[in-house]
Amino acid sequence: MTDDPDRLLSTTDDASGLTARLHLEHGDRDAVTAAVVEIANPTERTITCTVNTDVGALLLLEATDDSGHRLSRPARKFSSEEAPELQDIDLEPGSSRAWRTDLADWIPAERVPAGGIGGRLVVTLTLTVDGCQVLLTLYDLQVRFSTR
Repeated sequence: MTDDPDRLLSTTDDASGLTARLHLEHGDRDAVTAAVVEIANPTERTITCTVNTDVGALLLLEATDDSGHRLSRPARKFSSEEAPELQDIDLEPGSSRAWRTDLADWIPAERVPAGGIGGRLVVTLTLTVDGCQVLLTLYDLQVRFSTR
């Protein structure tokens, strides 16, 4: 956890014991280019997680400017006719798994001014552990977005 109210870059699910961490990759002008979410198993037992293999369903990303205007596209909607492709992941004690998503996949370039813009980034990891849905939300409320 962190004492900075503008950033929650690590959190733990009390029920499963899983820890999630958010790592932001930066490019030109210190703008965020990608988000990497890692889950780790700090417990002494193996934890089996079920995840959607579609990163757009596994990681939900929302980006807004400093005024709260949405920059990111809404999360993809799935039809009930689409069978999700799920994968079981065994996390041994002390092990971790990470997923990366490019912000360009979520934020259309025309929504970001040429000089960049300050804003907020919220990323939620969705998975299932022991038949229960787990949502781990991480954020940084002081990021910079750019089209480069």
